[in-house]
Amino acid sequence: MVKLATKAEKLAKASTQEDRKSIRKLLRDDGVSGEIDKVIKKLLPEYAT
Repeated sequence: MVKLATKAEKLAKASTQEDRKSIRKLLRDDGVSGEIDKVIKKLLPEYAT
């Protein structure tokens, strides 16, 4: 999870986008948000949607 969070942070910092919606799209397009979702579902299935 730490590696994925670090990757997401680096992508967000490198982006020229500043709004939350654009950053989320960037992370989805890269695939890192999907990877984070998979880890969360394993670690905290009761909180995963």
